[in-house]
Amino acid sequence: MRPLDAARKVVRAFGRVLHLALRVVGWLFVLTVLALGGLGVYAYRRFSPDDARRLAQEQLSALLRREVSVDRIVLSPSGLKILGLRVRRGGAQPDILSCGSALVTVRLKPLLDKRVEIDAVRLESPRMALIRDATGRWDVADLFASSGTARGSSSALVYRALSTAKVSVSDGLLSVEDRARRHKFSLEKLSLDFERFSSNRPFPAKTNFSTRVLLVGRDVPAEVAAEGSVNLADFHLSSASARVERFSGRLAGVPLSGSLELRSFLNPRAEGRADVPALDAAQLKALFARDLPLSVPASRWKFKGGLPASGLLDVQRLRGETAEGSVAASGVFDFAADTPTLSVEAAFSDVPLARAAQRWTPWSKLGLAGTASLRVDATGWPGRLQAREADLNLRGFGISLGGRAVEAADIDASATDEFSRVKASVARGRVKALDRVFDDVSGAVKIDGRRLIVDALAFSLEGSRVKLRARVDRFFDPKGRTRVSAPKEVVLSGVVDKIDWEKAAKLVEDVRAAISTRAVAATATDADRPWLRTFKYSIPRGFPNTSGSVKVGEVVHPNFTCRNVELLWSLRGITPELNKLNGETYLSFGPGHVNDLAAAQEANTFLRVVFLPFVFMYKMNNLSVFSGATAYPKSFDFDKIDGEYGATRGVATIRYFSVVGPQFVAYAQGTADGGRELVDMNILTRLTSFRSALPEWWVDEAGRPAIGFRVKGDINHPDLEPRFRKIGDKEIEQDVAAGRAGAKKRFLALVRRLNF
Repeated sequence: MRPLDAARKVVRAFGRVLHLALRVVGWLFVLTVLALGGLGVYAYRRFSPDDARRLAQEQLSALLRREVSVDRIVLSPSGLKILGLRVRRGGAQPDILSCGSALVTVRLKPLLDKRVEIDAVRLESPRMALIRDATGRWDVADLFASSGTARGSSSALVYRALSTAKVSVSDGLLSVEDRARRHKFSLEKLSLDFERFSSNRPFPAKTNFSTRVLLVGRDVPAEVAAEGSVNLADFHLSSASARVERFSGRLAGVPLSGSLELRSFLNPRAEGRADVPALDAAQLKALFARDLPLSVPASRWKFKGGLPASGLLDVQRLRGETAEGSVAASGVFDFAADTPTLSVEAAFSDVPLARAAQRWTPWSKLGLAGTASLRVDATGWPGRLQAREADLNLRGFGISLGGRAVEAADIDASATDEFSRVKASVARGRVKALDRVFDDVSGAVKIDGRRLIVDALAFSLEGSRVKLRARVDRFFDPKGRTRVSAPKEVVLSGVVDKIDWEKAAKLVEDVRAAISTRAVAATATDADRPWLRTFKYSIPRGFPNTSGSVKVGEVVHPNFTCRNVELLWSLRGITPELNKLNGETYLSFGPGHVNDLAAAQEANTFLRVVFLPFVFMYKMNNLSVFSGATAYPKSFDFDKIDGEYGATRGVATIRYFSVVGPQFVAYAQGTADGGRELVDMNILTRLTSFRSALPEWWVDEAGRPAIGFRVKGDINHPDLEPRFRKIGDKEIEQDVAAGRAGAKKRFLALVRRLNF
């Protein structure tokens, strides 16, 4: 047999092995060089290097079904050097593989026993390119016609050689172009080292390379170095795996390190950990290309996920731990769509807010305290994320904003249905506002669509314990659910055990000053302006319709006290002008006692109007016996004061007003025009005792001191007109009974509405 024929048979044998073994593009150039190395050792004395080069090109071209060229092969007793290996695509397309220089060395001692053992293979500057066309087909797919590797006598040499060789690649380049997705990436400065190669058992390997990765819409440089093992699973890529015992690298200059386990090369699934050092604002700017007033503590991350389909990243578990709290997340990232999307659930646990405020500069002035835990379910993409669900837990929470503050609060909140439904509860806490302390705060809040419900809100304020429930309808703008709009209706129900009148009046004044829509001159005081105008100008524009009930156990004032205060109301069209007001109000309180009637009337205009009939009658009664010095009453007891008030287009109707006490009884009805500030009211009053006979028109039909008045004119300075007609024996009682009966019917429906 001629030497050339023998060489042809050897090349064909190795070609068949290569045809079956070349299943992974990453091994294409390695197996090619190893085959040529074995060929060179065998044929060193049998045929010339030019014959070997020509035969290698011929056989490799047939095996790979592509044009293969070799510039030069240098043979020596110890090894083989291949120069200019190229596997072409044809035309202007880049080469599948090009390698400037490959050096194959063999062990000398086995050669004496006529055995070939490759000692090392070193590839210098290999260049590899993979292309996926617009139909989604990789142009090297025909190299993977079978997922297995044939075994036979012709392949034994290759496996023995690979199992003993040390293979290294230096300064390589792997480029990938996915034309179906219009995406490109490359691994540059690629280095690869492995030994004890096996097709079905793990073998050690290490690599390092540099690349660029997409981060928040831009490419950032990355460097990676890894060391571990690879299992090719007989070239079944779906079963192949890699274990990275240690990796290190830099992402935009930020150092990273950790470990990784990768299963399946077709649909990869990964699990591992990574350590990230503390990052300052300059490093974060390098990562995200924007100034962020933020620093991040050192963290350790654990992750598990995979690529179940092309362009789809499934993060099954991602957890980061720091000395300042932890974060956990899971979700799906879809890169296949024209607009990338993600669906992620993230949780932050036991984050110390004081430390978080130091990390995020804008929070540094808020005086944050306590710890926070947060879970959020969001969709979208960074920069346009939309939260679907969220849970927030605050313990010992504190925050200060100007003169307002929250202290030592335990708060639990949750949101569902893209924040259209929100619930929040406070177990304890303290609020500082309006120069006051709202202590022992507890309660719950719920937002359902555009409705806000406050349930069982309780707090202590200046010696009073307050409990409130409220419902606010149409509280949010339908064009943007996160924007608060002027509410259309407020329903309130409250109970207060005790109120200090002067403290409450000061609180109302402070609230009025905070929400008033009109500027008040620094020198102006309430004493300089009529009381109705003061009240009117305190009403903000866009004030909602409101209804509710308030009960107070006791009211304390330096000049009077009373118990069992009850206020019911349903009002609509509330404006500063008071000319569109409609609705009704019921007020009841008593028993009570007035210590200094003159001081009480001087302190409050409302009390002056309430007690005016009694004062007038008392004077008339006493002046008939005593001097003027004793004519003005010093004190006054009452069993009950109640009344109902209606309003139509700003004109208030006093449907009935009743005073019942041991010293006198009274009844009133009439109108009060808030827009024009006019009053027209009839008052009936009767003393329960008298000192002497009075004029005929000052006694009722039963002979008891009684008189009627008409109060009319300017509501701030009304005129009084006595009624020169006797009051009937039961006229006051009958009018009061009729008024109360009508009020009961009107307010039954309101009371039912308050049971929300």
